Amino acid sequence: MAAALPGYEAVAIIGLFAQTGTPATIISLLHRELVRAMIKTEVQERFASAGSEIVGGTPAELAVAVKADMGRMGKLIKDVGIRGD
Repeated sequence: MAAALPGYEAVAIIGLFAQTGTPATIISLLHRELVRAMIKTEVQERFASAGSEIVGGTPAELAVAVKADMGRMGKLIKDVGIRGD
C-alpha cells in the first residue's frame, strides 16, 4: 500500500556517474556507448517490463535533474519533519 503526500511526486533517477576530474573525452565515450546500449529493443523491453521508462539525456541534463531532485527531497524532508537522530 502506498502512502500519498499531496503535492509530492517520487521519481527514481538512475544514471552513470564518474569521479570528478574525469576527462571530457572519457565522459563522451561512456555516454555514447551507454546510449547505444539503451536504444536496443531488448534493453527497452527489459526496462518496460520492470515498469521503468528510459528517458536518456546528456550528462549536463542528468546533473540538472539530480540537483532538482535533491532540492525537492530536501523540501520534503523539512516539510514532514524527518530527522536523522
